[in-house]
Amino acid sequence: MKVTMWKKMLWAIKGNISHTNLSKLLHILHTYHPELPLDSRTLLDTSFNIKHVSLETGGFVYFGIEYCLRNFLSKYNAFSGVLDITFNIDGLPLFNSRNVQLWPILGKVANFKSDPFVVAVFCGGAKPSPLTSYLSDFIQELKHLLRNGLIFSEKTYSISIHSFVCNVPARAFLKCIKTHNGYSCCERCLEPGEYFNGRVVLTGISAPKRNNRSFRMQLDGEHHIGISPLVDLPIDLVIKFPIDYMHNGCLGVMRKLINVWLSGSLRSRFFLR
Repeated sequence: MKVTMWKKMLWAIKGNISHTNLSKLLHILHTYHPELPLDSRTLLDTSFNIKHVSLETGGFVYFGIEYCLRNFLSKYNAFSGVLDITFNIDGLPLFNSRNVQLWPILGKVANFKSDPFVVAVFCGGAKPSPLTSYLSDFIQELKHLLRNGLIFSEKTYSISIHSFVCNVPARAFLKCIKTHNGYSCCERCLEPGEYFNGRVVLTGISAPKRNNRSFRMQLDGEHHIGISPLVDLPIDLVIKFPIDYMHNGCLGVMRKLINVWLSGSLRSRFFLR
């Protein structure tokens, strides 16, 4: 019967059958084959326990990286033995009239065309606090997967971190560093900046570059406002956090230039004829 169950699993996976429809079919077949499970999650071995945690500023639900990757592997025929994962952590408001924030931890297999998956979700009236509790389960599970890999269908997959793709405020929050409008805020070099015309401007172009060693040792004390929980991960905390193109380029530099061209001083405006 094990062969029959295995064939049913392959049929459900390759046919992209929903869990609801598969469970309905199992209830019909169970009358004639009592050895079959009644639930699709049992057949596909995708059952899991959701972890609920109460933080100081809200509630937190952790689904797990391994659970998400098993769902991914059951749905897609991964061609590689390495799962290179990109993570995204960011906050977004849920309502205009209420101060309720949603902070999901998202992941995506970067070396395979697939949909993002939800690792965890926080919801509360402010940012997740304490940060160590928010990231604790995520970091511990990720360290385990990086060290041991993942076994699925008698095949071992290596796990690697491609990057953490976050906007500027989220990167500052996760790395416990100054935001983009403070002194020594640059994430790529040691340029301290200077105050000019109501803002901090990074004028230097030849400052020494930041690296993983100097970040972990906090050699530039003005850059850090605490110790990030992410230092427990065996990754480069500078390179693995790319500069966000949308906010830095499109909504930053380009928006500034467009404002200057359209409504700046007469010497800098574009005039359409």
